[in-house]
Amino acid sequence: MAQSPSRQGSYVIDNPTIVELFGRYRFNRHWETQVNVHNLTDKRYIESIITNGLVETNDPRQVTVDVKYRW
Repeated sequence: MAQSPSRQGSYVIDNPTIVELFGRYRFNRHWETQVNVHNLTDKRYIESIITNGLVETNDPRQVTVDVKYRW
């Protein structure tokens, strides 16, 4: 996911390219699993600046695993 730079007050925030990855595997017609990785490179960057002392950064890498069973 690529984003163009944004302006917040007198600051220009350059957002880096964010890489997300997912994979799904179906074992049979009942069972399947999915793995999602958000922010694969685990880069830290500024998302927004509210004031000179209040800055929000992105979330660190997150990995989730889903398992589904269908009747």
